[in-house]
Amino acid sequence: MRRWNRQPAARGTGYRLDPVKVRIAASLAVITLAGCSATELTPAGAKVVIRESAGPECRLIRRIQESEGRNFHSAAANVEEVRVELKNRAATLGGDALVLHGPKPEDPIPTRGAPGCPNCIEMSAEVLRCAPPAARPPADQGALGR
Repeated sequence: MRRWNRQPAARGTGYRLDPVKVRIAASLAVITLAGCSATELTPAGAKVVIRESAGPECRLIRRIQESEGRNFHSAAANVEEVRVELKNRAATLGGDALVLHGPKPEDPIPTRGAPGCPNCIEMSAEVLRCAPPAARPPADQGALGR
């Protein structure tokens, strides 16, 4: 009994491809390529600013950490990816500013990676709320002042 993928074809290479294996390979390729897509900055994340330090008007919300690497991106691309993820996450936590702890843009790229992973990037940040509180309308003093 012959196997399906070993039967001679009418013309061409001499072997037919197994349709199930072709579908599996195509599905794996799509999943792999989808995993390589970059995170996009959300509208709320775009409003988050990166600061050098927390000012007296800022309140710490939380410390967060993100990492990226072991992929086909450069270390510089991974730094940018981590910054985008940190800004998006800060926005979801209600922050409007970040103080980053990790590689700075002026650092040489080869020193950013972990041993054995030249493109691995790990950064932590402090999520801050620095915007002045929204002006509240004055209380209705009509009932209280009479």
